[in-house]
Order: sequence, then C-alpha cells, then structure tokens
Amino acid sequence: TIEEIGGGFPTSGYIGSTELDGKLYTIGDNQINEIDLVARTITPLAPTSGSLPGATTNGPGYTTGTDIFTYRGRLGIVVDRLIYFSAVGDVTRWDVAELIEGAAYVLGGGVQGLRFGEAIRAVEVTTANNLLICLENSIFQLVGDPITGYVEQVPSTLDSGASGERAVCTAVLPSGAKDIALVHSPDGLFALPSLGAAANVSGPVLHAGLTFRRDTRDTYIPQVIREPRDGLLYIFLTRATAPADGSGSTHVVYHEQEGGY
Repeated sequence: TIEEIGGGFPTSGYIGSTELDGKLYTIGDNQINEIDLVARTITPLAPTSGSLPGATTNGPGYTTGTDIFTYRGRLGIVVDRLIYFSAVGDVTRWDVAELIEGAAYVLGGGVQGLRFGEAIRAVEVTTANNLLICLENSIFQLVGDPITGYVEQVPSTLDSGASGERAVCTAVLPSGAKDIALVHSPDGLFALPSLGAAANVSGPVLHAGLTFRRDTRDTYIPQVIREPRDGLLYIFLTRATAPADGSGSTHVVYHEQEGGY
C-alpha cells in the first residue's frame, strides 16, 4: 500500500533528501525535517548540543542551508561556503567545539587549510568515497577523511561549477570507466573521473537545450538522474519561474553505451 505523510514538504522549489540509520532527512523551504517512515512522522531536526547549521529564528529545524547528504555515518549540511557534519551516529549533535572522538566538525573557512572561495552549489559522495564539492564556477574532490587530520583538495575544473544541488550523479561512460561523476553546469554536461580533470562531454555534440547563461542559473531547477538498468541519464532543466522571453523547460536523455543524446 501507499500512504501519504503530509506536512513536511514545500509546495514548490527544491527538495533535497538523504537516508541515515533508517530515517529520511529532507531540506526544503528553509527547513530540515526528520521523517520516520515506520512511525509515519515528520519532525523538525532539533539539536541536543550546538546549534543547527545556518539556524534562523523562525523555529526548530529552520536553516539557511541549501543541501543535505550523508558521509561516513554523519549528516552533512551545506551553508554558503561551509560544510557542517554532525557527530557520528547522532544527527542531533552539532557542537563543533566538542573535543571527543566522533564529534561534529566543519569544513571550509580555513579549517585544515580548506577554504572555498565561492558558494557551494552541490556535494556528492563518489563511489571511491571521496567528496565531490561543486562550487559556482569550479569543482574539487576531497580525498581522505578530514576528521583524521589528512585531506587533500584536488581540483577537477576551475572554469565551471554545478547548476544546482541535484545536478550531480554517478554514471558509467561508453568506455566502461568506473567511478565517474556527471555534473551539469551552465556550460553543459561534464564527466569527472576519480581525481581526474573534468571533460565537457556535451560541448562537441549538443549545445541547444543544455546550456544557459550563468547569471540565469537560479531561474532553473536542474536535476541529473541516472537510470542504471538501461544506461540512461536524464537531464531535467525545469524553469523555476516563467521567463520573459517565453522559453520553457528542457529535458534531455543521454545514452551511456552509445554516447549520444
């Protein structure tokens, strides 16, 4: 049977979600919620130590955060140029000053030498368990576990960034190469091998419908979704608002084995 659990999602705009320890965590409409599918409940995420990253005065669970994900047993939240991680196994502990094993921590702002010069648009965990960090105009991969004191920031491209929070996914290219991330940017579709340089895989083939001006990025809700059974990659560029020029949304399908659109 299909049952509806209402009250936890905005009526429009972006909704991000991630699973951790049997529960679903969503971000949308400036609020983070915890969804218990067994108990059929939706509750705002409420910290027991520290404060919710990007917390506002609107009430429990409200945040200026833009993306949410899980990494090595932690909940991750993106707030502008910083990435916050909860304590291991406890999404209610956010005190980054705690000096105990498995405590919460933050990346960026010069911590461990890491500094992101632009707003973070998307974060993806690769199959090699590295963090793919997509900024507005550049993309990096983080190798290692920052909490252990060793992490390397490897640039993939310094010329293009992600179109939005859901503009990234992992895929397999016609060559059979593994551990590939595909990122849609305003400049087209990019393939990023593990620790390798990004390559524009749509530029030589297709421009129409896949590119747009960078200053119009926020007028789109981009999504890159892979259908692994048939090796299809769906690229949805949905207009968030009706543009004055009358242009509409674009949906493109990429066939991995044939390498064509």
